[in-house]
Amino acid sequence: MSDYKLKIHTGFRISKPNLDFIENTGKNLGLTKTGVVDMFITILRNNPNELGQLLQKAVKESK
Repeated sequence: MSDYKLKIHTGFRISKPNLDFIENTGKNLGLTKTGVVDMFITILRNNPNELGQLLQKAVKESK
């Protein structure tokens, strides 16, 4: 069985604005909330530089 077909149930907490963003993105793309999170993780995994840039931006904005 490929890794893609193996699913693991996880539970995590996110802020209300982030949940709203995930829900709206899902509606716009026709995806479930899980599908949206999986898509974001896949994009970031395939382009690690993007993750670094996002983290740097988040740190700058939090100051």
